[in-house]
Amino acid sequence: MRPNRIYKNQTAVRLILDTDVDFSVYPLKVDGAKIGYKKPDLTDGTWDGEILLDTDGTIYVDFDDTIKFTTVGNWIVWAELTFADNRSGYGKPKVYQVIEKGVPDN
Repeated sequence: MRPNRIYKNQTAVRLILDTDVDFSVYPLKVDGAKIGYKKPDLTDGTWDGEILLDTDGTIYVDFDDTIKFTTVGNWIVWAELTFADNRSGYGKPKVYQVIEKGVPDN
């Protein structure tokens, strides 16, 4: 299966990830939502996420001048949740292939 594709430095993007957790019925309050990432050079980090819909467990981050895919290659992203009791949970990783604009599709 081919990874999702996106252009390097594109900022008109809302990256949405599913956590498979229904926040509205889960017994613990979600205190924090982040989106973790691993760059093609294997360095990693997180972006602050927002809860999109409580009932389907989706979180998102809007790309801008500082939050974006900055390197060509495969990026891996995943949801990271922190609950009120300091436990944490992670969503299934998703791969994005970051490509240069104006380069033909292979």
